Amino acid sequence: MRSRNEDVFTLRPEFGFLAVADGMGGTSAGHIAARIAVDEVSDHLHAISKSRAISSNDIVEAITSANLVVHERGQIYTDFQGMGTTLVSIVVNEYNATLGHVGDSRAYLLRKKELTRMTRDHSVVQDLVDRGELTLEQARVAHNRNIVTRCIGPFEHVEPEITVHELQPGDVVMMCTDGVSDFISDEEIREIMDAHSHSLPILLGSLIETADKHGSTDNITAVVAKFK
Repeated sequence: MRSRNEDVFTLRPEFGFLAVADGMGGTSAGHIAARIAVDEVSDHLHAISKSRAISSNDIVEAITSANLVVHERGQIYTDFQGMGTTLVSIVVNEYNATLGHVGDSRAYLLRKKELTRMTRDHSVVQDLVDRGELTLEQARVAHNRNIVTRCIGPFEHVEPEITVHELQPGDVVMMCTDGVSDFISDEEIREIMDAHSHSLPILLGSLIETADKHGSTDNITAVVAKFK
């Protein structure tokens, strides 16, 4: 069943952490996997932040640790067997943003009217795009667009992707599930973010409303942050 804003997102302003997760594996199991993953990563990094700055290796360790917790929970409880989740997270230290992600939940950066995708989807269609077999527009509507090649939970091991970005004053970062990105083109996302960057609540409402209007058949979640 599709929902609006039922996917998991976390804001931990005390150490500049944001995360969005999109669960899979049944009505309740997917949501539980997403909740566990976000909580485990957040708690792990928060503990580190009390004594020192968070490194890229710390984010890898946090995500792989969360993967083991979700995987083990899926092995113990029959109802949760095979559950999994995507995850995109960001840790901001002054004006350096370190992203860690697994799956096809995304992060976007709007800077001076220009939109940049900060993450690369771990999905079958993205691999086809990389090989030149699909265009981005074809990938957005492909029947197999929801098949991810990496996710947290189903397997004992996972390989998170880490990228580091320098932020500037006025930058707006948006993280979302595929319930948004599969139904709103990057150009339309850019237009919405640019038009409403002065008011983040209006920006979020516009993204969710637009995804809904375009017939989103998946969970719709987005989180935004503006850097000053």
